[in-house]
Amino acid sequence: MSPARTVEESLAPLRAELLRRARADAARTTAAADDDAARLLASARAQAEALLQTARDDGAADVAALLGAERSRVRRRTRSTVLRAQTHVLTELEQRTLQTAQRLRSAPEYPRWREGLVRAVRSALGPQATVVDHPAGGVVGTADSRRVDLSLPALVGRALAEATTEVQQLWAGPGHEDVP
Repeated sequence: MSPARTVEESLAPLRAELLRRARADAARTTAAADDDAARLLASARAQAEALLQTARDDGAADVAALLGAERSRVRRRTRSTVLRAQTHVLTELEQRTLQTAQRLRSAPEYPRWREGLVRAVRSALGPQATVVDHPAGGVVGTADSRRVDLSLPALVGRALAEATTEVQQLWAGPGHEDVP
């Protein structure tokens, strides 16, 4: 069995738990962001409709040109707001996931998980590896000039990088169209 495979097998329970919790947090946070975006989109559509009605009432061709410019501005502003909300969601997801990982340190399973991390480091670097506890949880191992970081922050970062594609797909799904 290769050291990389042993590392992967040792990390599987911890990775699975982190991904499960990250997905749950992402779903809740995404739902809240979706609600905010829906309200913003509804407001933007209402503003655009109000401008259109004004144009109809005035009957002026110039108002139609202004309306087009206003719709473009509203689309840009809405898109900017959605992007800021998405950035906020990802930042909050990272913070919550790190907090969740920190709470794992007090879980009864943590010593067993930690031992799995130590075995993974030794499998990757060899039995001579120096393994130390990371202040934020997990372990870091070194041997010669090689280093394996299995700290909780590093594991959370890897889990979130893997989950980023899923989160982006949630945002790109039905109901996430641009403002017409």
